[in-house]
Amino acid sequence: MALDGVSLRLEAGKCLAVVGESGSGKSTLARAIVGLTKPDSGQIRYRSEDLGSASAKRRRDLRRHIQMVFQDPYGSINRRLTVRSVVAEPLENYYPNWSSTELDARVADLLSKVRMPTDAVTRKASALSGGQLQRVGIARALALDPQLIVADEPVSALDASVQASILNLLSELKVQYAMSFLFITHDLAVAQHVADEIAVIYKGKIVERGEARSVVRNPQDPYTQRLINAIPGFRSRPSRPIPGD
Repeated sequence: MALDGVSLRLEAGKCLAVVGESGSGKSTLARAIVGLTKPDSGQIRYRSEDLGSASAKRRRDLRRHIQMVFQDPYGSINRRLTVRSVVAEPLENYYPNWSSTELDARVADLLSKVRMPTDAVTRKASALSGGQLQRVGIARALALDPQLIVADEPVSALDASVQASILNLLSELKVQYAMSFLFITHDLAVAQHVADEIAVIYKGKIVERGEARSVVRNPQDPYTQRLINAIPGFRSRPSRPIPGD
């Protein structure tokens, strides 16, 4: 889905959830921010610097501050590798002169931050559960001390029994390390749990944005109302037809 006039600003240390159905453009937005998709027009700015017009070297320097947690840990992590190799990969790319001892110490610290057992470092990624794999993915995203993490549907591929623990972990990391989060999700209930603000995207356009609790409890746009009415046991006021549906 192409994006149309999307303009968002994310403050340091805050979590902004971008909510929309499949095909709404939210994952396109996430991929553009981390550099996996090149926008045809517009700007993506990090601390006032335009990533699109920066030199290749400068973009590489800036990109280390913007990391991504992917939707499917089974697809985003090479399961033939050990956990140590997965987490150490970005460190080896940015710090080629680090010794094995330095890498091992940093990997152990990162795994501790995401509450993985110390013996996990030598295990193959193929031996881990989905929730454990996603924790390893989060550890990898934390490796370079980013200021912004883009989390693209980070719990949608996980069993319901482990989703809450991953969401709680992300919320705790945001507070502990004063990071900003752009949280992509189709689920407004999840968004309310983790986000300070919610932006609702529909057919490539932002149709509503506001403080998370306000958006969920008093939605203004009919599309937002429809999303809320899809939450089991929760209904907003009666929704109006959505233009173009």
